[in-house]
Amino acid sequence: MELNISLVCLPTPAGAVLYANALQTRYELKTSTTSAGVSVAGMGSISLPWMSDKDSLVKVGEETVADPEFYRRLFALISAMEHTLPE
Repeated sequence: MELNISLVCLPTPAGAVLYANALQTRYELKTSTTSAGVSVAGMGSISLPWMSDKDSLVKVGEETVADPEFYRRLFALISAMEHTLPE
């Protein structure tokens, strides 16, 4: 699983406004076995499994995080960090 958080900070006359969006991407591990084929004229063809497996991550889904509690906690964390920065 991958979580991408985008933050946009825009200035306002009173300070700034922060917009947040989180995108959750799900992946699954897919295994594929390669095979080799041999063709001989007049005799036909033979396909044999090759001893090579390939594992790869395949994206299976993506959605915007819509949980209000997630954003409440995110903004609470940002607020806590903001108060530790020098002015």
